[in-house]
Amino acid sequence: MTKITFFLLIFGILLFNNQGYSQNQPDLCQWSEFTLEKKLSKKLSLEFEEEVRFDQNISRFDLLHSSIGLNYRLIKELRFAFAYRFTGDYTINDKFSYRHRLSFDALYRYGLQNLTFTYRSRIQSEIKNYYSSPNGKYPAWVWRNKLTAKYSFKKTSPFIGAELFYQIYNTRNIDQNLSWPKQRAFVGFDYKINKRNEVGASFKLQRGVDDIDPKEYNVIGFSYTYIFSNKK
Repeated sequence: MTKITFFLLIFGILLFNNQGYSQNQPDLCQWSEFTLEKKLSKKLSLEFEEEVRFDQNISRFDLLHSSIGLNYRLIKELRFAFAYRFTGDYTINDKFSYRHRLSFDALYRYGLQNLTFTYRSRIQSEIKNYYSSPNGKYPAWVWRNKLTAKYSFKKTSPFIGAELFYQIYNTRNIDQNLSWPKQRAFVGFDYKINKRNEVGASFKLQRGVDDIDPKEYNVIGFSYTYIFSNKK
């Protein structure tokens, strides 16, 4: 237990080291996530997710995500997922910007007693303002790499991790094509109320990497997950 705690502490210090970041004042945001999960078989499950985000020091509605997807467990350690996400983004001009995203995930898990490492590789393609923008019909392609370490202790599971975003192609921001424009570091915990209900809280740091003057966000996150019973 002591070695695991020491490892997570050192990992956290490295992730949240702010050297090299912009001196801008970060924006404080709040993201709330609600998830419904239904197992269709032993290996296949259906998932629906709704997320609301607030920015400008949690004083302004930012956007709403609605997504639906399938998760398939090939073996114990390896899973695949496919999802569609619709986004309504409230712009600074008091208008809504609409986005449609498709994503494909490959997840690999490695367990070491109560400690689990999860690596997720995601390819996503998104179109934005299809009818109102000259570039709206051209999808933006992003490759995301996320690593999470989680320790399970009774009903509580603290976790820590990081994610890097690689922009493959985006006609709306061609200067950052083939670069790493964004990164996230996060820490939090999940609490399993019972077999069907789980809540969680997290704190994220989101920073620009290749931007000359990168935007910075500090994000307080809350989540709730409900898993439907398989009993007929």
